[in-house]
Amino acid sequence: MMMIDILNIDGMEVADISSDTPAVTDTAAFEALVKMVKENSSATRMALNREAVSIALLDSGSGFSADVLEALAGKDMHVAVYGDFTDLLGKALKGFVFDDEAGFSVVYASEKEDALGQLCALK
Repeated sequence: MMMIDILNIDGMEVADISSDTPAVTDTAAFEALVKMVKENSSATRMALNREAVSIALLDSGSGFSADVLEALAGKDMHVAVYGDFTDLLGKALKGFVFDDEAGFSVVYASEKEDALGQLCALK
């Protein structure tokens, strides 16, 4: 079950999204989640636990990386994914992070508090 909590951190709304099972299973699900957050809050940041994102989507060959970056463009939304990535520190996650270096804001952190701090530090 997916839970969305809107946190107020230093006057900034952040959507904290957690799930025990993948809620983001494809690009359409990611875009729907961004839309839902934007329609129901003034949040410009989303933090998702790693379990909320399908591992298959983090495969650099899936095309999801480029789709996420395209979906974020012009939406005034920054995203963080937090959790244990030790099993994904290979080629797939590196490919996703490399795409992010084009200037869009997708961050990864091992702890929720770190993810929220990084999101709130973004302009």
